[in-house]
Amino acid sequence: MVEEITPAGFRDRLIAFVGGVIDRLPTAVIDRLNNPEQELASLLNDMVEGDQLWWCRSEKRAVLIGNEGVAVVRDGRAIAYILVWHH
Repeated sequence: MVEEITPAGFRDRLIAFVGGVIDRLPTAVIDRLNNPEQELASLLNDMVEGDQLWWCRSEKRAVLIGNEGVAVVRDGRAIAYILVWHH
């Protein structure tokens, strides 16, 4: 796990990942970036008080190796995860 995030932080991280410029992306992608709560709904709906969202990353990353995503963390353990980026 890399860092605790919020839905807005999730959005910011994705924008940074694509170079910080979203106006050249397809409208459908921009719409998804502007609604991080919808993108994270499968995780947010299962959260209970005390749960946290964390940005996660594989220990090893290289071309075609590794993943990044978001996890719901409860009592220090990831209980649900969505894959965001596959390297």
